[in-house]
Amino acid sequence: MSNEQYPNLPAPGPPPELSPTIKAKPLAPRRRWIGYGANVLTGLGLLLMGLPIAWLLGVSTARVIAGPGQNVPFQERVLRRSNRIITEIHRLPDRWQPTPPPETRIEPIPIPTQPVEPLTPAPAALNNRERQIAKEELAALQQEFETIRKRLFDLESKLGQAQSTA
Repeated sequence: MSNEQYPNLPAPGPPPELSPTIKAKPLAPRRRWIGYGANVLTGLGLLLMGLPIAWLLGVSTARVIAGPGQNVPFQERVLRRSNRIITEIHRLPDRWQPTPPPETRIEPIPIPTQPVEPLTPAPAALNNRERQIAKEELAALQQEFETIRKRLFDLESKLGQAQSTA
């Protein structure tokens, strides 16, 4: 741009001073993030104040103008469930602790002063023939028991299991 094309324009140079006694200071650069942060905090504050007010307004409106439905309102269902969850969380430490062993008290048994009756009745009187048959049957059962016991011992030793104490 030259002055030849635009003769009415002033020649380029330093800007004229406004006043000989007051000098203009250059403005500091504006910090945008401060203004933006203030706007965000103001909006967040209004939102946090407005939510409880709107909630209370909605609850009061619902009390005045009740709906025709008989089902439980959503808010009450949520509050009941959250209350149950909170009480279960408070009970968790009790569940984590092991239960104490039951209290074992051994009370003394009095010693009987009178003669004790036997638990099994006395065997009936057997004649010689019945006594002989009973002895033979007893011997056969004892022999069978010993045979089964030996077989059990052999099987347990083959399998490597603990020996039974039968």
